[in-house]
Amino acid sequence: MDDYQGRIGQRPMITDLGPLYRMLAHALATDPERFWVAEGGAEGEAGTTGGEGVKPFEAPVCGFASATVREGLWFLAMLFVRPDLQAAGVGSALLDRAQAGRDVDHGGPAVPGPDQPFDTGIHTWGMCTDAAQPISNALYARRGMPSRMPIWRLAGEVHRWPALPALPASLAETSFEQLAFDGRDGGRRLAEIVNALDREILGAAHPEEHGYLRRDGRSGYLVRDRASGKAVGYTYGSGGGRLGPVATLDPALAPAMLGVAIRETPILGTMAAWVPGTFDEALRGLLDAGLRLEGFPGLVCWSRPELPFDRYVPISLALV
Repeated sequence: MDDYQGRIGQRPMITDLGPLYRMLAHALATDPERFWVAEGGAEGEAGTTGGEGVKPFEAPVCGFASATVREGLWFLAMLFVRPDLQAAGVGSALLDRAQAGRDVDHGGPAVPGPDQPFDTGIHTWGMCTDAAQPISNALYARRGMPSRMPIWRLAGEVHRWPALPALPASLAETSFEQLAFDGRDGGRRLAEIVNALDREILGAAHPEEHGYLRRDGRSGYLVRDRASGKAVGYTYGSGGGRLGPVATLDPALAPAMLGVAIRETPILGTMAAWVPGTFDEALRGLLDAGLRLEGFPGLVCWSRPELPFDRYVPISLALV
């Protein structure tokens, strides 16, 4: 990333790689058959895993790809190749394996269409990429995942709180933690509610990511109708400033739900979120509150023309 960002006049990435390591560990733990590395490609010393008595890698790692599958939703977390080996077919080979998983020797086309998947049960192929990567974006489009919309990084501090109002009087928020410890079956009931919301909005439940979010220090809040108890959405915030995911059955509630995440999780310094360009209410709410657009937008690549992102703010560009 530093290589291509330097070529287009952008600053290098921040050096705090802790969140990245945790995300990669999560992807490897949940979807190991879709996490692949490429080794070799240049002369030099072999890589090493470190530690006394540990056998070094036979060749240095020169690229990797990682994807997750949740109830038929395949999502590419990351695909990176060392700059001197780009355009040599390494990325395509890694993507073949991340798409095929255990069926890497399926013998069919490397790129299935959405209606002819070689992976039984996959109904949607998706990912987020960088708008400044035309060659990669063409690769994903050829794989049946054309760019459908921008996704913007918003960052900053809230200066105009009326832009993120309180919830309507008919609704109330409750922390996931409180709900999980509400009786013997609290955790199970909470999981059922959140999974149902995800299936209705995203088309797939992803309980693995909700577990990851809690381990990563984000706090979730369920928003329900006071009279009926029906859940209308959920929102996440963290003391480190990460906002999202946000899921809502009613897009008009997005500013208030973002307000819940910010008010209920005291944030030290700036906050940030990746907001889809089709989620007008969330985008305008945060901009009106004082956050700003940062850098180039990302692009959501999706195999289906129908998008769920008018009611959903994803976790990041790597995890939906």
